[in-house]
Amino acid sequence: MNYFEMSRKFICSVAMPLALMLAACSDDKSVAGGSAEETGVYAFENVSVRGVAMINAQSETQDSSKMELPEVGMQKGSVVTLYELDSVTLERTGVSFADTLDTDNGAFNIRDVKLSSPYVWITAVEKEGLSVDADYVMGPLGGTFLVNAFVDVRDTAPVTVDIFSDLMSFRVRTLMLAGSSFQEASAKAKSEILEAFGISGDSADGEELTELDYYAMRSVFVGVMRFSFSTKDDSLERIDASEIFGQYGSLLNVKSNVLVGVHYALEDLKFRLSIPQAVYDQMGEVAAKEYRAMLLYEKYLAGILSVLLEAGPCVTDSDAMVDVPSEDVGIVCRSGGWHLAFEQVPHTFGTMTDARDGRTYRTVTIDIDGVEQTWMAENLNYSGTEFGASKCLNDKEENCGIYGRTYDWNVAMGLGESVLRNAYGSMQECVDSLSARFKVSSDSSDEASLKALDAEIQERCEVSMSDSSRIVDFSVIDLDSIAVTQGVCPDGWRIPTFDDWETIFSYVDRTWHSAVETAYLLAAPSIGDPFGFSLYNTVEMEWDGDRTLKTEVILAKYIMVPKENGRLHYFGDLNTVASYDLGYVFNYNAVSFEGWRENFFVRCVKN
Repeated sequence: MNYFEMSRKFICSVAMPLALMLAACSDDKSVAGGSAEETGVYAFENVSVRGVAMINAQSETQDSSKMELPEVGMQKGSVVTLYELDSVTLERTGVSFADTLDTDNGAFNIRDVKLSSPYVWITAVEKEGLSVDADYVMGPLGGTFLVNAFVDVRDTAPVTVDIFSDLMSFRVRTLMLAGSSFQEASAKAKSEILEAFGISGDSADGEELTELDYYAMRSVFVGVMRFSFSTKDDSLERIDASEIFGQYGSLLNVKSNVLVGVHYALEDLKFRLSIPQAVYDQMGEVAAKEYRAMLLYEKYLAGILSVLLEAGPCVTDSDAMVDVPSEDVGIVCRSGGWHLAFEQVPHTFGTMTDARDGRTYRTVTIDIDGVEQTWMAENLNYSGTEFGASKCLNDKEENCGIYGRTYDWNVAMGLGESVLRNAYGSMQECVDSLSARFKVSSDSSDEASLKALDAEIQERCEVSMSDSSRIVDFSVIDLDSIAVTQGVCPDGWRIPTFDDWETIFSYVDRTWHSAVETAYLLAAPSIGDPFGFSLYNTVEMEWDGDRTLKTEVILAKYIMVPKENGRLHYFGDLNTVASYDLGYVFNYNAVSFEGWRENFFVRCVKN
């Protein structure tokens, strides 16, 4: 199935109202409206052009806490304009017709118009009222998204106006002006687009590609070009990718700019893939489709890189990695195509079963400088009450199935509440201490103000003396006695120590010289997981409207046995009591967290 047939089927299945769908999904290839001989004067009457205009939301400025879906129909109020082109010069003749969308699915229908040429240029603008008098421009323009399509109205198939039609349009026009027919130019432009994604050989006709493949490619292209800029007169100017592609049939002429775009698109992809698939699945089919497409993104990002780096076609599978300048990933030839890949730390996988509840966990044995560590490759999810209460993230039971359970530090260590204390020995001690501090600094002798201050001190002390404000009292803990602590872990396993975590992070620091060490423990399905550690970002996701997923990333705190005067100096927030670290907090794009000794995830280490 070629792209254009695929687009028609996709439109007819999901994008059009029923009445329009019945009219648009015919396979009739007759001339639209009145006909004329190729050698005579063109006269097309009662011409109708139907289709759907798609906006690639990633091209717009994003709030870092929001994940906009890459492709949706243009909204109600958007304008689709048809411009007649001279059949020889392919310049606008001055004849145009417009349709203002009255739904949010992008469907348009320009009906019953009269043309003297079979060629038209269609421009779809996401923002009502934008002037589009300038020739052949592509969005975004400020807060507006604009895409084009070059159409021969003798083909009555519905038209998809999107980022690919935009690329096709400029290239087809250039090739036709050089002497190619519309059909020849369209076939060549399509082939060149696929080649830009590293698709060649038997796959170059696109017959084996699915709608999801094209969806992924369009999203990748927009994600890359969103960050591709050129320098002009000491200022940054966005590259007009469609015009450049239209002129050359490739993007090699702006290689360095596109590589910058690939960098940011890759960082964005790694973060999105570090969110568990189950979170997307919970948000419904639209979000679930987005995750499936993301698994293909890396393939097409790698394809773009293979072209820019002139790696050639992927013929024979090999572990040899082609380095990508200034990146911590490379590309490898695997399964008949180029793929992104991390350098791997030697590791092997296994499983273990917790005899207490029969739950089976994946494990990973990591070889670091000849020293092996065997860790659980997923978070502990033991709900037994002998260690006190455990929780699910944000008290949502389904999150235990995704992330495992969280435990208070003293509970996970098996120390109970005897090691906890409040900051003050008694309520009166707290009141006396705060009164001395605040009343000395207060210059008010007004009776009402003093009463208000007393009430505030009382309130603060009530909080300070509550059970939830208790801290760990290391004066009652023998650190040597808890150096090897099973705690809440299964038999044969223990709570990781400061040195266990330090071994991993110091290796990352030496190997990748990264400012974000924790990123190398995060899983990125389809790209790789350098340690096989399979950490995922913990998030809360909800819909913000019908096209944006609002994503709050929550600090994921992992427990460890403290070490006197031991400090971990890696990217993240450290929770400390006196000079002791209770756990390592992964702060990879995190935005908020609550509690400093509560809600720790547990990754057990084998004895």
